[in-house]
Amino acid sequence: MNKLKKPELLCPVGGKLQLIAAVENGADAVYLGGAEFNARMYADNFNDLEFLEEAVDYCHLRSVKVYVALNTLLNDREMDRAVAYAKDLYKIGVDAVIVQDLGLVGRLSKEVPNLKIHISTQATVYSKEGVEFFNNQNIDRAVLARELSLDEIKEIAENVDKEIEVFIHGALCVCYSGQCKLSSVIGSRSGNRGKCAQPCRLPYRLVELGSEKETKEDYYLSTKDICTIDILPKIIEAGVSSLKIEGRMKSPEYVAAVTRIYRKYIDMYFENAEYFVDDSDKNELLQVFNRGGFYTGYLEGKNSNKLWCNIRPKHWGTYLGKVLEYNEKKNNIKIKLEENIQIGDGIEIVNNLLSGCIISFIRRGKDRVSEARKGDIVVLGDIKGKICEGQDVYKITSKKLNNELKEYFSGKSIKKNNVKLEVIMKIGKKINVNVSCNILGKEFSAHIEDGIECEKGLNRCLSKEEIKKQFAKTGDVPFKVDNIDIELEDNLITPISNINYIRRKLFEILSNKIVESFKHKKIECLGEKINNEKLINDRKVKTKLSGYVYDYNLLDSIIYLNELDRVYFSLEDVACYKDEILSKIDKEKLYIYLPTITTSKYKKFIYKNMTVIKEINNLVITNVEHLKIFENMNLNIVIDNSFNVFNSDSLNSIFKYNIDTVNLSNELTLEQINNIKVIDNKNIEVDMYGNMQVMYSNFCVVGASVSKKEECKMCIKSKYFLKDRKNKIYPIIYNNIDCNIRILNSDKLFSLNAIENLNGKVDYMRLYLYDEKEAERGKIILTLKDALEGKSKNRSNNLELNNKYTSGHFFNEI
Repeated sequence: MNKLKKPELLCPVGGKLQLIAAVENGADAVYLGGAEFNARMYADNFNDLEFLEEAVDYCHLRSVKVYVALNTLLNDREMDRAVAYAKDLYKIGVDAVIVQDLGLVGRLSKEVPNLKIHISTQATVYSKEGVEFFNNQNIDRAVLARELSLDEIKEIAENVDKEIEVFIHGALCVCYSGQCKLSSVIGSRSGNRGKCAQPCRLPYRLVELGSEKETKEDYYLSTKDICTIDILPKIIEAGVSSLKIEGRMKSPEYVAAVTRIYRKYIDMYFENAEYFVDDSDKNELLQVFNRGGFYTGYLEGKNSNKLWCNIRPKHWGTYLGKVLEYNEKKNNIKIKLEENIQIGDGIEIVNNLLSGCIISFIRRGKDRVSEARKGDIVVLGDIKGKICEGQDVYKITSKKLNNELKEYFSGKSIKKNNVKLEVIMKIGKKINVNVSCNILGKEFSAHIEDGIECEKGLNRCLSKEEIKKQFAKTGDVPFKVDNIDIELEDNLITPISNINYIRRKLFEILSNKIVESFKHKKIECLGEKINNEKLINDRKVKTKLSGYVYDYNLLDSIIYLNELDRVYFSLEDVACYKDEILSKIDKEKLYIYLPTITTSKYKKFIYKNMTVIKEINNLVITNVEHLKIFENMNLNIVIDNSFNVFNSDSLNSIFKYNIDTVNLSNELTLEQINNIKVIDNKNIEVDMYGNMQVMYSNFCVVGASVSKKEECKMCIKSKYFLKDRKNKIYPIIYNNIDCNIRILNSDKLFSLNAIENLNGKVDYMRLYLYDEKEAERGKIILTLKDALEGKSKNRSNNLELNNKYTSGHFFNEI
């Protein structure tokens, strides 16, 4: 017998039909969103609390848990409403909430302490230390970043006391979740606020610095979906608690198919049967949704070339064959089938227009047929478009499969729990029935003694078989009589309608007991909300300048860097050029800046250079992992904007640690910044100039597209940029220790109005120095200093504002 604990199968629910599809096909738990605060705001969602409560009751009656996503960043005016909503969720029996915002985590830990919290993958937790950061919070589970390998997951699972959840199927974001601002800066639709526009699925060109040549337009940031059906045993053996399927925006058919197939293979593994994946199941997964086939993501190691889906970013379906002939007059194609097809299937021809249609007729030889099989040469129509011989054809939808899958959420198939009945029937006594069952680890029982008294039969009497048959007719209720013990006095009779009434009443009592057991009328609060002392808008401080230097070579412009009060250099630069940097910059000004993600080799690099870090004593950290690594070292620590500090509660929770400065989220407006409350004697920093990071990715676009191999060191040889459809340039910065990339915004942030508004309210305004010429860099720094000193007359002389600058989100709420 397998000694491993069977992990939960967690399935996506975007609406009512998806909920039924997930439950009916074997989900142990589902995750869904309500009216607000969830990262899939464009799904149907469960916007009415009463509707959501019905969904929770429906699931609990079928031994399925419900997790509600509250996984967006919250501004101050939303926080109280989100806490109140979480309390409502707790009252109606939701099993856990999924949370990204650190402030909301803190509030819920105090105000709804018995509500379980799952820390979202949006919080970018990728290490043992990252999980341990939440040890003093009311966190039950961590949803790990999707960029981890099986070995890394296993190490985390074996060394923490939290449940671990991993994604096993569905879309893979090209950026670490929670660290993508690309949709935000392009169209003010932020992934951190649940409204990502998926610009990663748009075409770009790759440009090499110093070369006039650029590649053809391609989908350089589009990744394949992950599918782990072949390596499911390895994932289970890594010790994870929950296996998560992505897809709250997907159809009920998708949810039904993916849930059913993964349920089958999880059970197969724990039945100690030979683990073998049927090709027909793989084909079904491809048919319901895939982008250029599947890959196992990063679970078996990083391979950007295999992860890449650069041809087209949408659903591919299954390969049907090549166009042998196209008859433009009759709008049909001839094709040799690589897959079965029937009338009503949807196909798509791969060309510039992606010509597609629903098949309206099939001709095999001289005969019109309703379906054809693999290997047949057939004519398909009605198909319009600019179609050429040799173009690939894909079956996008399967009418037969969709009809089969619809049966799983049509209401005809009901998932039932086994119950045990004890029936006592005696002459002159009322029928006495007990029922018992186990739901989600809880024991439930119900009792009824009702109805007309049993009589002595004159002409006939009831048999045990008749009684069993009537009690087994459970109909639509989610119970199945698995065991029935009947104590029956001889020569007894009662109307069958009386038994039916008792059965219905009994299961009604049992259902009410079950659903009510998960609800909570009372909430025990561990403490009141602690308000920070002062609005940023009411502060009076001297605002200084800090600057992050992307390129060590900018050190040559020392005359201008010395105008800054803090200078941030990467650990790589300080480790290599410490003495030279310190010969030009005062030690108290120098801060070591860590990258957003520090896994594997980079973490070893940190420990190797711990002496340097201690010597400099000033550090910019970018992930909750770093709070654990450096918690007892008495460093002057700056929290980076990668922490996504978006409200007063998040700020308050961070300042409880030994933190000197917090750089607020650069997705905040001026109004939102001004309304944040801050503890006295703590420093606030905001981004005010330069090419900000909009994406941090474990996927190397250069390695995938140029060298076709990992650790190619192309980043050392050349610099590359992405160019979008509007000819905007997005610089790529490399971390060649861990082979990760950062993508910077095409436009530089700069707003004199924002400087005026926040001057004297925030402690530091940060500049990002990337590709400016020395003279331009000097103008920028001097312009900011003049603005801070109120020398407005010098601004126009210092800097010519043009369309290469953006005011970011200062005046544009996401």
